[in-house]
Amino acid sequence: MGLMVWLVTRVSKNEVEELEELEKQKESFYGLERHKMERFQAQVENFVVDCQMQVQELRNKINELKAIFVEVKANNEHLNGSEIAAAELQKSELSAAKENLDRSLASNYQIRTQLQKQLHSLLSEKNKESFASCVNK
Repeated sequence: MGLMVWLVTRVSKNEVEELEELEKQKESFYGLERHKMERFQAQVENFVVDCQMQVQELRNKINELKAIFVEVKANNEHLNGSEIAAAELQKSELSAAKENLDRSLASNYQIRTQLQKQLHSLLSEKNKESFASCVNK
């Protein structure tokens, strides 16, 4: 009878040790994945900030050009047609650049969303695999 209790205790102790080791592995894995996700999120946030700064710079340049254009209109008699045309051309170029940047920013938001979905999917699959391997043991 004492031998049976000892065997059951030993088997239970081994199972507990295996489960503790599995838990350590899971914690390590999820820690690494969390770190990767946080690093990715930081990169995305930095990219968004950079894009927002570029958009703001373009807006500032557009506002500057608008002010120049208003000044040009006010001083029309002092300016010749080529300077006005150059200012209008620069304004249209900056507007086009802003539109391109806005499209790029929208595209990057979509890519970010897709990458986040992929990351969540991968984490979900890894979690299912870890659970399945834990259950199969």
